[in-house]
Formats: sequence, C-alpha cells, structure tokens
Amino acid sequence: MKLFRFPYDTVQAEWIFSPVRRRGDVITLLMNAIKLMIVNRPPPDDFVAGELVLSVSKMSRLFFSCESKIISLAFPFFTETNEEGVFFRSQLYGDIDSRVTSILLALVTSNTVLTCTSALDLAGIFEEEVAGDTALWPLFFDLLTYDDGYLRYECDGERQNGHLHPLHHLDIFYSGRATFKLGLRRGIDVDGMRDVMDLLTDCSYLASA
Repeated sequence: MKLFRFPYDTVQAEWIFSPVRRRGDVITLLMNAIKLMIVNRPPPDDFVAGELVLSVSKMSRLFFSCESKIISLAFPFFTETNEEGVFFRSQLYGDIDSRVTSILLALVTSNTVLTCTSALDLAGIFEEEVAGDTALWPLFFDLLTYDDGYLRYECDGERQNGHLHPLHHLDIFYSGRATFKLGLRRGIDVDGMRDVMDLLTDCSYLASA
C-alpha cells in the first residue's frame, strides 16, 4: 500500500465538506481533489484545516479528514509518480490532468447535463461542452456509473440525539432514498477507517447497541 498526503486550508475545506446529495457532487469532489493533488501546494502550518490522503492498494480510496469529520470515496484512476510529483491515468482516456478535470467540472456543474431525460439531448449538450474532445465520453459515462463507495464519519455533538443520531456515527451512501447511519461507540481516525475498508486486513464486526 502507498499513502500520499496533501494538507489543505480552510478555504479548500469548504468545498471538501460541502453537502453531497447526488452523483454530480461526488464527481465535483473527485475532480477538485485531483486538482489539489496535482498542484500540491501545502498551506503554511498555521492555516492547515485538514488532510487529504490517497491510499493506493488493491482498492484505492481518497480520505478527507478534519477535526470532526472524515469523508472517503473510491478512487477510480491509476496513480503514478515521477520527480515532478503525482499524476493520474484512466484506462478509458489517458492522462487525467487539469484540463480534463476542468472540462468534467463544467459538465457536472451545468444546469442541463445531469438533468437530461433524453440520451440524444445529453449527447448533444456533451459534444458542445467538451469542445470536440468526444473521447471524453467513455470517461464521463464511467464517472456517472462507477461505484463511488461513499462513506462519511462525523463526531456531531450539535445534533446528537441518543441512538437516533449518535455522537459518533457513519453515514452510509448519500442520497435521501438510500442513506442511513451506523452508530459508533467511540471516534475513529483515518487510519482506523482505512483499516475497516482494507481487503488485506481482518474484517471489522458490527455489534448491537
């Protein structure tokens, strides 16, 4: 397993922990995370708000952590390094760089792309948005359908309400139709959360309250 760590500041923390309600939010978070890792300009120690960890193994994942929250997503790209830093590739497209992430961000933040009810309409809008780079279509379709494995940990004293909303809990999934909570008896850090999802370590067990 390889771990790549990227501290971030309070401004970046705002978009990292913005509410995730739909697939477009997940893709936005993923693309902005790639931009953060490519640029890799750590803030001064006094301005660090949290850390992004990219865990590369049999199943690669991103972990965004701050004092009271952790968000994790499956990372769908290959990770490579050279003397200039870290970079990413897709089997479906090739290099995932700042240009590609900007195009994909424009697509998912558009008011029309993710609300299309017709495949023909979507194809037409997509062709206009990508400025002729139609090779992006397989990559975009893959991001719309890949299993993002969203998981969120919170220590939420403000809304704590017994076993209905435990102080420490995991939010599983993100859409209103699917999300649910699992209470935890104690807090968890990024290393603990990575261990839960690592296929190469012993399984964790659920126990009733």
